[in-house]
Amino acid sequence: MSGRAQDLTPEAAAELLLESFRGEGYRKLDVKACAHVLGIGKSSFTSRFGRKRAMMIITALWCWLENPVSPCTERHTVGEARRLLHDVAENIAGFLHRERTLMVQLVYGLSDISNYEKNDDEKAWRSESFGEPWATVLRAARTHNRWVGFAPRLREGVEVAARAVGHLDTAAHQSMADALSDLLLRVWWQNTHAPATVIAEQVTGLWFSGMLLPATGPWVGRAYAAEQQLLRALRPEHAPTWEIASRTELGTALISGQTLWRRALREFGLALTEFSQLEDSLRAQPSPLLIGSLRSRHGQCALRYGDYPQAQTSLTEALREARRLGNEHDIARARTNLAELYMRTGRVTEALTLARQAVAARPLRPVWSSPVPRLWDAAVVSTVVLTRAHLHAGQVTDAVRLAEDLLEVIDGEGGRAVAPDGPTAALARATHGRALLAAGHPDLARRSVTDAVTAAANATGRHSLLTRQARTLEARCYLALGDPESACRILDELVQDENWVAEHMSFRHALSVRVWLGAAWLAAGDAARSAQVLDDGLALLRRHLTDPDPQSIEYRRVAAVTAWQLDQAAAVADLERLVDASSSTPVLPRHVDLLHDLGQAYAARGEGHRARQTFRRALREGETGIDPAHPSVLAVRVALARLQLDDSPEHAAKLLEPVLSDRPLAHGLTALAKTHPLLSAARSLRDRIAKSSGTQ
Repeated sequence: MSGRAQDLTPEAAAELLLESFRGEGYRKLDVKACAHVLGIGKSSFTSRFGRKRAMMIITALWCWLENPVSPCTERHTVGEARRLLHDVAENIAGFLHRERTLMVQLVYGLSDISNYEKNDDEKAWRSESFGEPWATVLRAARTHNRWVGFAPRLREGVEVAARAVGHLDTAAHQSMADALSDLLLRVWWQNTHAPATVIAEQVTGLWFSGMLLPATGPWVGRAYAAEQQLLRALRPEHAPTWEIASRTELGTALISGQTLWRRALREFGLALTEFSQLEDSLRAQPSPLLIGSLRSRHGQCALRYGDYPQAQTSLTEALREARRLGNEHDIARARTNLAELYMRTGRVTEALTLARQAVAARPLRPVWSSPVPRLWDAAVVSTVVLTRAHLHAGQVTDAVRLAEDLLEVIDGEGGRAVAPDGPTAALARATHGRALLAAGHPDLARRSVTDAVTAAANATGRHSLLTRQARTLEARCYLALGDPESACRILDELVQDENWVAEHMSFRHALSVRVWLGAAWLAAGDAARSAQVLDDGLALLRRHLTDPDPQSIEYRRVAAVTAWQLDQAAAVADLERLVDASSSTPVLPRHVDLLHDLGQAYAARGEGHRARQTFRRALREGETGIDPAHPSVLAVRVALARLQLDDSPEHAAKLLEPVLSDRPLAHGLTALAKTHPLLSAARSLRDRIAKSSGTQ
């Protein structure tokens, strides 16, 4: 009989299996499904698998995969995302009710398998031989006593729901789906007579509070509560002012998450539109103070997302309104935000003026009888913007001194009001690291940046804009330290989320990651991969930016340097156009960098005279426009010294003196760290000059 069973069809094998399990509560449909899955007869089935409970697991999975369900669709709010997962869970709970007999046996089967069958006849239990998805389900049952059979369908819902609030990694999606699958079965087992919607609501609530919030941060809970309030406020019987208040609360919750900047921009924009309609209809006289606050936040969101024209409009109006009302706090806030906008768009003189005015109104070391967290945060943010404005202007000495003062206050007297692992502290530490990096000390910078990454992740989650910016800065530190491989590893991870980040968080940050990843691969010696990385980002660049934009110029600069090995003439032409486009008064570090790259391109083509002219121009403009000891200026000195090495070694040695100097500058540090690659290059040139002089 056993030999003949090997040749039976699945239907005939099912009849034999059904006779063997008669009285065990199995249905013919279940046994037939299992035989179909295995594709084998009775004797082969029993020899390979040997346990009736295991058959029930595969049968349950088979039945579930045959169960129709409507596909998931994209949801845009936290509430809609939660509802989507509720719908998927309700569908599964309905299946559990319909297949009650089978599912009861499945629950007992999980316990049987995990307790004794996994240790008995191990060879017969090699689940890998069955292929996916059977192997995964059996392995989880044997090893962890878990039912993950519903995970494939749940994962689709989890991914769509998670995209509404953040961009969790693939492992997080799978982990959530596996846990939810087992949770659904166990909740149903405890409530077998409860309606499917009740079971789904319970499971969805556990997912939201126990899985999603720990992964994204508590701000998602506040956003969900604000969304529910907004839904009630939108009912016709309620006054428009309730809608405005609800949208304001929702936008504030989104800002605290540092993630959904585009959506926060939309909510504040709709609140302002509603205010305007109220004024036009004369139904209410909105508070000027509230309007100014809304415009300020609207401008802040536009700034973070990258919509600089909208930020300019909103922040200018916010400053005008604050001045009209004479509110010093709002004036300082608007000046701080405008200073950051001007800094990012290359208007550094105006940025410095506004930032200094804001810091004067909100000094970092006020004399207060007790700490006030909100005022401390505001003072720190104003000082951060002033520090970064100095960096954009090339004034690294002033920037480092401000950053050191900032860190001293955060770790000292301000620590009582500013949480050491909060977003404001993370911003301050990242700014300290940014200043040290710009000053030529990436080793010291990396320590502060590492602390900033930890603080930002603790405060706003691993996937927030604040955390991503800190991680990008960490990669830049590795790049400056001569470790492009570590930089590539960090940036490769960040670029995976590019489409979601550009759509929901900040398209400018997505472009920034591309720029630095391209530079990192170029430094690692892989020009082809660098070119591919930058080419892949051109569509995003063209969709959002034009050439006069400073970020567009920086992107195209790195792309031109990368393309040098493929088309030298085109690369030189691109750099020449970018130099003309970036020429400005005052001179900025990025202009010196462009001239340096253009000079390097001329030198590589054998055009020594043009290269020297370009380097001398960069040195002249750099030393008069930015700090003479700025690393960008020192890089030009090294490049020019390399060209002068044979013709005029004395001049080359003179050029290298500021680079090699170990005299502390005004900020208390040397021009370059001992481990800086630029210093190593200068020392190598100095040794060649000494050797040449000795030979002569």
